[in-house]
Amino acid sequence: MPNPSKRYRSATEKADLSQPHLLEQAIEVLDQMEKVKFDETVELSVALGVDPKQTSQSVRGTVNLPHGSGRKVVVAVFTEKPDEAKAAGADVIGLDDLVAKVKDGWGDFDVAI
Repeated sequence: MPNPSKRYRSATEKADLSQPHLLEQAIEVLDQMEKVKFDETVELSVALGVDPKQTSQSVRGTVNLPHGSGRKVVVAVFTEKPDEAKAAGADVIGLDDLVAKVKDGWGDFDVAI
C-alpha cells in the first residue's frame, strides 16, 4: 500500500477521525485544513437514528446546496456588444470569430446565447 501524502498525514493529525464530530466542529476542522487549488469534495455521513425496516421512518429527499453542486457552467455569447456580455458574466464572447471557431469543431461551452 502506498504511503499517505504529507497533506493527508497533516489532516489526520488535526482531526481525530476515530470519533464522531458535531457539524459545527467538523466545519471548524475543515477550515483549519490546508487549502488546495481545485474544488475539493467533502464526504458527510449522518446517523439519523431511524429504523430502515419501518416504512414510516424512511428518509428521502434532495437538498439544494447553497453554492451549487460545484459544476461550473461555461456560457458562450454571440454578440456585437462584448462589454455588456462580459458584465453579465459570459465566459466566451464573440460574433464572427466565435461562429468560425464553433464551425471548426470547438464546443467547449455548456450554454450558447
